[in-house]
Amino acid sequence: MMMAETLPVWLQDWAPGRPIHASDFFAARVVFYPGSGTDGQPVKYFVAKHVAHSFVFADYGITKNEVLRELEPTGHPFEGYESVGYTEVQEQDLTPSGWIPHIHPRNAPRQSITPGQAYAFIAVLERQPGWGGDHGPKRLAILFICADGVAAYDALFCQQEARAPFAVVLQDHGFGGNWTRFGRGGGLEKVASTAGRFPELLLVATNTEAWASYSVVEGTQTKGGGMHNHRRQLWRRNPQSGDNPIDTVQI
Repeated sequence: MMMAETLPVWLQDWAPGRPIHASDFFAARVVFYPGSGTDGQPVKYFVAKHVAHSFVFADYGITKNEVLRELEPTGHPFEGYESVGYTEVQEQDLTPSGWIPHIHPRNAPRQSITPGQAYAFIAVLERQPGWGGDHGPKRLAILFICADGVAAYDALFCQQEARAPFAVVLQDHGFGGNWTRFGRGGGLEKVASTAGRFPELLLVATNTEAWASYSVVEGTQTKGGGMHNHRRQLWRRNPQSGDNPIDTVQI
């Protein structure tokens, strides 16, 4: 099984109305989901095991109003949880030292997100009464950002002061509007390789090829229910020269 993460102190102590600081959010394990929509299945997968509390949903194909509607009581993405507050964050909050792209693909989107469309906010979700710890932790936090998945990974996890995410959800969408694959050989793997910032784990959909240097973890396939109802499988990064064994998650 995966080693559990203690509920971060900031998340335990946070009260509605207080600001949410990006530095606190990124100090914990982070699960990154590019092209996420509002698919809550990966959140359910990780929080049921109490192994992560911070999630980044990056998608330029969904509006802020659509996200907020899904976080309302009538929404559906995060069963057993309700939104209890959120904080708007600016680019300088997420990349306080600025950011320098590691790759410059010609076919990446240019000027596809207008200032009026752009948004980034961190929401705190709290477990609803009637749901116990076997469903997930008391609270979790999600950064929703209107951004290209590859650029977001580069800016958030590949800069000098940043660290790699704990896990990345990989699902390619065919004709879903993305300019590159998230799976093997695509822009996301390229930026991770160029910067040398790899996650410990990948949660890979059955229609997507895992990155090189990762091996499947047997017995970890989901039962479906995620985006387009694809099953997903956990993959673990192969030990590399220079890796610190302390940082390796136990499965």
